[in-house]
Amino acid sequence: MKLARCPSCHGHLHLDTLVQDSSAKSLLAIVAKLKPALATNVIGYVALWRPEKSDLNNARAVKLINEVLELSKNEQALSAALEQTVLTIQAKRQSGMFQAFKNHSYLSQVLKTMEEKFNHPTASATKVKNSKAVVKNFYEESKEVNDAMFQKIQDQYRK
Repeated sequence: MKLARCPSCHGHLHLDTLVQDSSAKSLLAIVAKLKPALATNVIGYVALWRPEKSDLNNARAVKLINEVLELSKNEQALSAALEQTVLTIQAKRQSGMFQAFKNHSYLSQVLKTMEEKFNHPTASATKVKNSKAVVKNFYEESKEVNDAMFQKIQDQYRK
C-alpha cells in the first residue's frame, strides 16, 4: 500500500515495507496515537536530533519520543514547548550554529515556562458580578427518582 512519495527523491513510501522493521512499526504506533498537533511537533523535535551527516535510527527516534512524552502530562504545554524549541533551534542552525543535542534540558526549560502559561489555577479566577450563570449540582439518583425529575421538567415546558 503506497503511503506517500518522498518530496526529495520522489520514491514511493509503502506502508507494508515500513511495518516490516520493528523499530519503524513502534515509531508509527507511537506517532499514530498522538493528537495531530502534538505528533507534528514531536516529529519536528526528534528531527533536530538527526546527526548532521547521517540518518536518525528508528530505535533512537522511538526512545527520544518516549522520553519527550514522559516530560509532561500536559499535552497542550508540551506541544507548545516543542514547537517553540523547534523554531528557535532551526533559526539558530540556519545562522550557522549547528550543535547536536545531548539531552532534553533546553526543551525542559521551555516546557517549564509553557506549563506556567497553560496551568491557570481556578482558585485565583475572578468572580463576575451580576452573572446569570447558575451552578447546578448533579447527584446520582435511583431510576425512579430520575424519571420523576425528568417528568417534572417535561411538565414545566408543556405549560
